Amino acid sequence: MIYLINQENRHLFANLLKQMFQHRNEIFINRLKWDLTADNGLEKDQFDTEDAMYLILVDDTTGDLRSSLRLIPTIKPHLMSDLFSSLCEKGVPRGEGVWEISRYCCNPSLKSRQENIKAIQEIMCGIFECALIYGWEKLTLVVGMPLLQHCLRAAWDISPLGLPQKDKSTNICAFEVAVTPAGLQALRRAAGNFNPALKILPQKQLAA
Repeated sequence: MIYLINQENRHLFANLLKQMFQHRNEIFINRLKWDLTADNGLEKDQFDTEDAMYLILVDDTTGDLRSSLRLIPTIKPHLMSDLFSSLCEKGVPRGEGVWEISRYCCNPSLKSRQENIKAIQEIMCGIFECALIYGWEKLTLVVGMPLLQHCLRAAWDISPLGLPQKDKSTNICAFEVAVTPAGLQALRRAAGNFNPALKILPQKQLAA
């Protein structure tokens, strides 16, 4: 299942959030050698604020965290506006109905390519379900070319906001994605699962 964690319910998910920040440290700092900082083994940045939402995919059987990502309102400071605006030839898309995806991270213990692909496909469905629930019209993201192939394979209605630029060892590019019910259906077909990905549970059940 995928938990949607926001300002109102994040106090119920302290353990999962801690795992997420630990995984980000392991993947982005220890493995990929990104120029980021960690505090007590937790990778956080200036955009992990009260405004941020998180999607966390957990194994239905074991409860282990499989992958996670962050969603930030573009009317507030975010990765693309503050650090990667040069990737957007016509300016950074912003608005109430535009949210940024960032910090996608899989569990470092996922070893097989198939496990990683499945985790990406499932959380992509969760992104669109979340966006449609909140009435968002577009999603934006800065993505490296290796991850872009998964977006294209999932049949996202994705458009570049500028030309790719070199960032250390890889090329990165800014994109926007149109959010539509048809897009969600395409994602579900790609994942081979038409069941809802997000699990919206009563507060009492979440706290149990």
